[in-house]
Amino acid sequence: MQADDVTVLIEMKDSKGPQTWCRVNKQTKQRTVYTVHDPRYIEGHESVRVMLARALFWAAEKNEADYKK
Repeated sequence: MQADDVTVLIEMKDSKGPQTWCRVNKQTKQRTVYTVHDPRYIEGHESVRVMLARALFWAAEKNEADYKK
């Protein structure tokens, strides 16, 4: 069994523990985004909102530019 491809997007400064990451299942090619951020934190930090929006486009295999007005 092969390990999945995991990309850490945000990690804890001190412990280096992941807070937000993307994962591709080697067998099914399914893309998943995980985060442990509280929605209130996301709401207050534009850079985190942008990163999560881009991660969702990646997970859905959609082109972000196709949805911009």
